[in-house]
Amino acid sequence: MTQNTVLHHKMELLKNNLKKMGRVGIAFSGGVDSTFLLKVAHEVLGKEVIALTVSSCFIPKREQGIIVFAHMELIFDNGTE
Repeated sequence: MTQNTVLHHKMELLKNNLKKMGRVGIAFSGGVDSTFLLKVAHEVLGKEVIALTVSSCFIPKREQGIIVFAHMELIFDNGTE
């Protein structure tokens, strides 16, 4: 198997698992991993996805606004809202 084939297979597994779940909440930090998962989940499930971000001392106030903006940009740039 080529690396491309492996990545394609993993992406299909992720999408199939999300479809089986039907509705999901994604712990969204604004980082690369949660952004990727949120984007794919939204592509697969649309409005059945919610992004959850906890306000805490570990996320500076200035970054909390950026996280919300990143989430909104993901949704609206996809053209589904």
